[in-house]
Amino acid sequence: MKNVTFVISTLSHGGSERVVSLLANNLCKTNNVSIVLVGNEENKFYHIEDMVKVISLDAMRPSKNKLGAIINNLMRLIRLRNAIKKSRPDLVISFLFATNVLVLIACLFLRLKIIISERNDPDNYKESSRIWNVLRKFTYPLAYALVVQNKNILKKLERYCKNTTIIANPLVNQNVKYQLTKDNSVIQLLAMGSLSEQKGFDTLIKSFQKSYQKNNSLRLRIIGEGHLRKNLENLLIKLNLENVVELPGLCPNPPDEFNRSDIFILSSRFEGSPNALLEAMTFGLPCISTDCPSGPSEIIRNDKNGILIPVDDIDTLSEKIDYLAANKEVRDNLKIESRKIKNLFDVNKISKEWVSL
Repeated sequence: MKNVTFVISTLSHGGSERVVSLLANNLCKTNNVSIVLVGNEENKFYHIEDMVKVISLDAMRPSKNKLGAIINNLMRLIRLRNAIKKSRPDLVISFLFATNVLVLIACLFLRLKIIISERNDPDNYKESSRIWNVLRKFTYPLAYALVVQNKNILKKLERYCKNTTIIANPLVNQNVKYQLTKDNSVIQLLAMGSLSEQKGFDTLIKSFQKSYQKNNSLRLRIIGEGHLRKNLENLLIKLNLENVVELPGLCPNPPDEFNRSDIFILSSRFEGSPNALLEAMTFGLPCISTDCPSGPSEIIRNDKNGILIPVDDIDTLSEKIDYLAANKEVRDNLKIESRKIKNLFDVNKISKEWVSL
């Protein structure tokens, strides 16, 4: 039995946090698993099995100035190093760019096997400063392996680490209800993700308005939370859509949302590997997705098991919504094909790939 230690900033709602929870819950059946949180557990969103030990450092408090930032990062490194050592790991698995850098610095000279993982397209992820990008260049070669989610990200990051490999996101094993239980008088559209620039929900709402003007049986639910909530609410008011587009916040039970919906839409401007798209397809939802960097084009075969469209193309997205809404036979055919991806991303299969690595 091995000691496996995951490191991530938090376990709040988010794709990376979800992947860590799934892997930890699966691997704890045959290993001693710990999760070290650089932040705290206050916003823990995903279920973690009792066998998994969660260690919260509460070391992500904001800095007032540059000197404070330096001091805070030094304290983070010390606390992180001590927590990792205390877990006595045979393997450390770190998720997300800044956390990867911190872990590699904190573990200098400890002779630990460290796997790091980036979960988004590095060319489009704008939350990192120049100094963090420099630190990536010098720290990533220290990792045993770098895990990415698709070929596009692999090409951009393989120069940083000799052992760079692709492991896809796992899907939850659950009883999928393919028979939708819903109001048949409306055609329900669904989107999921953080209310942020990345997810392109402003474009989706504008496209929906064009389609709704031609078909008032359409409805849209956007599941998620984020800093653009007020902007999106104001856009709905401006376009007179507040009665037909819902922003209900976070969803504790995504299967309910998939089962009551007819069409899933991913309007992202960039991705790593879109979990919501994968889950929607396993539930047999016909999907429209932007052909954004990166991920969707490696999942969807256009017009076979889904539909790909250009990023931020309001007119084309509206046209595809109209097309699927008017053609039940097309929707049914896409449902059949989309479900076939389930076995490719099964959590047991993906966990074995991590174990093999």
